[in-house]
Amino acid sequence: MGSWGQLMPITEAQRERRRKGIGASDMAAILGVDPYRTAGDVFIEKTQDLEPLQINEAMKTGNFLEAGVLSWAEQELGKIKRGQYRSLKGSPLFSNCDALLMESGDPVEAKTSGITHWARNEEWGEPGTDQIPDHINIQGQVQMLCTERETCHVAALIGGRGFQLFRVRRSEAVCTVIIDSASAFWDGVLSGRPAQPLSPAAVETLKRIKRRPGSYADVPATLITAYREANEAAREADKHKKAAMAELLTAMGDAEACCSEAGGFTYMPYSWKESVRKAGSARRLTWKKDLTEVPNGNQ
Repeated sequence: MGSWGQLMPITEAQRERRRKGIGASDMAAILGVDPYRTAGDVFIEKTQDLEPLQINEAMKTGNFLEAGVLSWAEQELGKIKRGQYRSLKGSPLFSNCDALLMESGDPVEAKTSGITHWARNEEWGEPGTDQIPDHINIQGQVQMLCTERETCHVAALIGGRGFQLFRVRRSEAVCTVIIDSASAFWDGVLSGRPAQPLSPAAVETLKRIKRRPGSYADVPATLITAYREANEAAREADKHKKAAMAELLTAMGDAEACCSEAGGFTYMPYSWKESVRKAGSARRLTWKKDLTEVPNGNQ
C-alpha cells in the first residue's frame, strides 16, 4: 500500500457519502490532474478511518466566500438551488453540486483562486470559455454525468480579476474515461487492493489514519532501513545547513543582503496569519542568482 491537498470543509453527511462512492473532486485526483491530492490519497480516504482534515486559512476563506460567489452567479444565470446531491446510476460516481440552475438543471460550481495566497491564475482563460484548470474541468464533467446535463457553469472569484463566469461543455470522450477509471478504481477500493499501481499518498494524508492502540505491523526491513538512513541524512544535512547559515549571517554582520560573484541572499522579514499556528513574523534567507554585487548606495 505504501507504493501506491485547496479543499472546502465538508459536513459529516458528505464525508459518509464520500466513503460510499467517488465524488467529482476525487475523480480529478484519480486521473492525476488534481494539484492538491493524488489517487493514493483518495484510496486511503476511501479505505481507512481518518482523523478530520486540518482546516487552513485558504479553506476557511473559500468556504465563507462560496455563498457570495453563488449569489453573483445567480444574478448572472438566474435562480439556483444550492447544495444538491446527484449520482450516476450503475456507477460509483456522485457529485455534491454547489448549485443547480432551477430552469435548466445545469450544475453551477463556485470557485475562488488567488485570494489568500499566490495562485496560478493564468490557468483561467477568457470568461465565457472552458479555459479553466484541468481538475475543475474534470469536476464539471462528473457533475454533468451525474445531472445528465450538457453544460456546467463555473463561477469564480479570481484574485486581481474579480468575478468571472466560465462554461464547460460535456465531452463524451472524457466522460467515457471517467466512467471506466471510476469503475476500476472502485473495484480496488471494495477489494482493499488497487487494481493498478497508484501515485503515492501524501505523508499528510497517511498521518491522519487512525491507529489501533497497541497494534503492530510486520513490514519489510528495507523500509525500516531506508527511513532510518533518510532520517539520519536529513539530520546531518540540517546540521550542515545551520552551520553554513551561521557562517553566512556572521559574514553579513547587520546587513539585510549579501552578494558575491556566485550570487547572493536577502534576509528580509516575513510574517504569517494565524491559521494552524499562531500568527507571527521572522526572517528567512532567499537565494538571488543575480545578486552578484552591492547595489549603489547600499553598502
